[in-house]
Amino acid sequence: MEIKLLKRKVIDLWRHFIEKALKKRYLKKIINKNINIKSSASFIIGSFEGFIMLSKSSQSEGFY
Repeated sequence: MEIKLLKRKVIDLWRHFIEKALKKRYLKKIINKNINIKSSASFIIGSFEGFIMLSKSSQSEGFY
């Protein structure tokens, strides 16, 4: 399987599970009703990807 396609599948799985977790909290009124679940899931994934990039660029896993 092409690495790009595999990465896309992993990110889609992450997004699905994060959205599911956020929706569960939304329904329990734990998170604000004005939160956009899809955008929030994308933000969380993007933040995680950014952290990985920063960690790799610092040449140290203990950078942060």
